[in-house]
Amino acid sequence: MCINLPNFLTLLRILFVPFLVILFYMDSVTWNYTASACLFAIAGITDWFDGFIARKWNQITRFGAFFDPVADKIIVITSFCLLIESMKSWYITIPILIILIRELTVSALREWNAKIGSKTDISVKMVGKIKTVMQMISITILLYSCSFGVASFIRDTGICLLYISTFFTIYSMFYYVKLSWSDFSLRI
Repeated sequence: MCINLPNFLTLLRILFVPFLVILFYMDSVTWNYTASACLFAIAGITDWFDGFIARKWNQITRFGAFFDPVADKIIVITSFCLLIESMKSWYITIPILIILIRELTVSALREWNAKIGSKTDISVKMVGKIKTVMQMISITILLYSCSFGVASFIRDTGICLLYISTFFTIYSMFYYVKLSWSDFSLRI
């Protein structure tokens, strides 16, 4: 494995996960949700930077290509679990479940395409990048909004962005399924 800056940033996101959880549950301090939101925001920024640096400095590796989306999924799923447990609300849980189902579906589709040797390119497209950015922003706001005394419009903004990211999530899933449909339907 080549440890270059993009790969280091990817690994750093995975290492952030236990600290994110610890910070979130530190009830003895008043800044726990703010700190967890900041840590998640830093993780989101490193996600953008590792891809940018890898392309710009020609440091794309197989390790990075595989682990970058895995690192994203690990920290996003962890954050979603924290939000579901903390907010205890159907209007948070349902869009999160839709997003998680999409992630499993697209991951399975990519695995299927690899298994059958498909030439269909279902790598991340612009719609997937928009979905990821919207998720990262909404999760950051929602983690912060768990703080006591945060204005309701901040929480409402996070929820609104969660629903917008859910729309892009569904759209991107159908987009990737459509790209792969001919390979998929021929092999069933």
